[in-house]
Amino acid sequence: MNDDTFFERLRNDAQPLRYEPDDVTWTRLQARVRDRIRTPATVAQLLAAWFRPVAASIAALTLATAIGSAWYQQTHDVTPTATIDAIASPADTPSDGDTLSAD
Repeated sequence: MNDDTFFERLRNDAQPLRYEPDDVTWTRLQARVRDRIRTPATVAQLLAAWFRPVAASIAALTLATAIGSAWYQQTHDVTPTATIDAIASPADTPSDGDTLSAD
């Protein structure tokens, strides 16, 4: 069986499943489409059309920032005691043969 006969058989089998509107329904559908095309969009519709994608983008950016911040805090956990110990411990710094002390 080649592809041509398969598709032909598929079309014939699907014929009863097709929706064929009657003339009245078809005329009403065309009128509704023409009406929506001719009617200009209101300010509220234009704002809604722009606001939804912008709001979705901001929400996605906020979610990515929250996840990134949580990940960064978990992987780069700096204990305050280690920082305080490093600052509090006196260090002797050699410079040009002399030893400088924090004392």
